[in-house]
Amino acid sequence: MVLDDFMMVDVGLIAPMATNPRKRFDEAALVELTSSIKDHGIIQPLVVRGTVHGFDLVAGERRWRCAQRAGLELVPCILKELTDLQVAEIQLIENIDRHQLSPLEESAGVCRLVELGMDPEMVASKLARSDEWVQLRLHLPSLPESAKQALDDGRMGLGGAGQLLRVDVAERDEAVQLLMELEGHLTEAAVADLLRSRYHEPRRRRAAWEKLGAVSAQKYGERSAAVTDVETSYEYVQPWGAGVGHWVPTDDEVGGLSRHPAESIISWGELADQHEVPTLLVCAGEVLAENVVEVVDKRIIVDAERALREQGKTCTLGPRKQSAEIEVESEQDEAEESFEQMVCRHIMAALELRHDDEQLAELLVPVLEVIAERN
Repeated sequence: MVLDDFMMVDVGLIAPMATNPRKRFDEAALVELTSSIKDHGIIQPLVVRGTVHGFDLVAGERRWRCAQRAGLELVPCILKELTDLQVAEIQLIENIDRHQLSPLEESAGVCRLVELGMDPEMVASKLARSDEWVQLRLHLPSLPESAKQALDDGRMGLGGAGQLLRVDVAERDEAVQLLMELEGHLTEAAVADLLRSRYHEPRRRRAAWEKLGAVSAQKYGERSAAVTDVETSYEYVQPWGAGVGHWVPTDDEVGGLSRHPAESIISWGELADQHEVPTLLVCAGEVLAENVVEVVDKRIIVDAERALREQGKTCTLGPRKQSAEIEVESEQDEAEESFEQMVCRHIMAALELRHDDEQLAELLVPVLEVIAERN
């Protein structure tokens, strides 16, 4: 046998190689090629390399299959002495040039070349493709099986697969499940929109929140601890009313900015300091220093104030004063309180006892606001 020379080979001595990246063959195309071979024979020789028992089929598997269907006993071949790396290179280049490979088949071929020692940059050069083209196919095997199936059957394109690869490996199975619930073709834009809102944006917010940690610690001191994950802030605060900066607790059980303007004569933060109650730092909106809100479980403070009252000691909960300073009232001062102050005190006591009663709040808060305006 002469290498790199044309020769006729018994079709039964040729065996296809498992390394061929092309795994699927269109039946209609095989029928058409078989008919052509019956009429005109095989025009382009197959590429083979010698083995102990025959020949490995390096390139031309479609022609070999159709030659068998057409009943040919001998097929034209070019015999080459090739390494495994050279075989993988030829197989991939031939199939890519003919646009006959699916993305996953291209991926298998590219990964094979890298496994055999070819640098990704050299793969890109050999295939006349960009580095990004090669890198994307090197990472396709890490996709969940359901994503590979969607890519294989055409429901998801390479653009969508690339977007999915940007998601952390631990989150990809969940991400694919969410994508599979979408109707229609998973375009790159559709995949990007879902992944951005569910994964990329929260990841960006978490990174920004971690950077704010040191700044927040200096501002609020040791009494405050920041929530670990900024996304859990929404368990504590939500937008309310008009204008930036109006944030209130979702269940009125924590205090940032008070829902009721006349609810206390000092801030909840000051009360937390007075009773040594730990507070929590959360984020009200975009992750910026000015949106960091200190919240405290109001029930702890209310209980502490109630304990002081039962002991006959001065407590600080009551109607809001015009002065920023806390006025310490003695029992004699309480006896001389005005009618408006007495009304406010009783209303506040009712709101404290029935803090979950929205109807009661709607009835009593306007009264407090009127009294505050008059005073």
